[in-house]
Order: sequence, then C-alpha cells, then structure tokens
Amino acid sequence: MTDGTNTLARHPDWVTGGTSDDTETFNSPHSIAYHEPSASLLVADRDNFRIDVLDAATGVKLSEWKNCLGNGTGPAVAPWGVRMFTEPTTGHVQAMVAVCDSPEDGGNQRIVVLDVTSPDAFETLSASTETSTDKIQCNAVAEMAVDPDICLTPHEISVDPRTGDIYVACVTVDPGPSAILRYRRTAAGATAL
Repeated sequence: MTDGTNTLARHPDWVTGGTSDDTETFNSPHSIAYHEPSASLLVADRDNFRIDVLDAATGVKLSEWKNCLGNGTGPAVAPWGVRMFTEPTTGHVQAMVAVCDSPEDGGNQRIVVLDVTSPDAFETLSASTETSTDKIQCNAVAEMAVDPDICLTPHEISVDPRTGDIYVACVTVDPGPSAILRYRRTAAGATAL
C-alpha cells in the first residue's frame, strides 16, 4: 500500500500473542495505543483483564498492568479501550482507559487515567524481582465513574488533543440504545455534559 511518498509492507514485521489466559498471550486484544516516550504499545487485553505493554519495534512484552484498573471490589475489571493523551497544561503523557466489570453488571464503569509520562513507568518484567503483577508499576492518577444508566459498557475512547475532552463509545449487551458520550475537561477535571 502506498500514499505517494511511503510504502507499507503487505506482511507484518512481527506477530505476537495468541489466545489464552497466560501472561504471554492475548485473550481479546481490544484496543491499542502508541506511547511515544518509550516507543511502546499499550494493549487493552480485555478478556485477560490487563493492559499489556509491548516494545513497538519487536513485539516483545515488557510489562502488564492489572491492579490499577480495578477499584478493589467486585469482579475483575476489563479494559475495553485505551488512548494516549498529552495533558496540555503540564505536558504529562496520560493513558485514558475505558474499563467495566466483566460480566457487565452496571456497577463499575469508569475511565481510568494512568500517568505514563516517564519511560520508567514501563518497568520490564525481566528487570522486576517480583513475580506478581501487583508490583509492576502502574500509576493511576484519576478516575471518573460512567453512569450505567447512560452507558452500560464503555467500549472505546478518544481524546481531543487540543482541549482534553474525552469521547466514549458505549455499546449495550442487551437490545437497547448505544451512545457516544462527551466529557468536557475543566480545570477541576472532566465533567459529563
């Protein structure tokens, strides 16, 4: 494929993953975002209930994050969407993650904000002396509840780079309305419109 100046290869440079619940394979990699400071990919591995961090050049898994996505109550929390955003006033690089309970029970839909400014946030699994994913760095700095009466399953997310406004695509598991939500970023954080 070509755009007149660049040509994309017909075959990928690398392929990683598979389908399983172990730490080296995916189980519904639902969304990805590129993290420029570390040249890494954040993968919302929905049915493994984690964010996987991969080296973008090689596909090698560097880290995984689980515990910063949940609020410590209820069932495991699944990341459905992830997007990178540079906070305009501070320059901090953030990952916005749309999460909800699995199965969706109407009680834990949120947008979680992770501060991923420093490449040091991506501690490698091989460098870690801990075997638990609890000890791998994941810095959740904010979260915002999503009203389950409006949005049962926050499915995908986008962020306006100029304003910081957050857009969330919501789908339903039962017949019913789906929606796009906009949250306006204010000095005090994001507020539902």
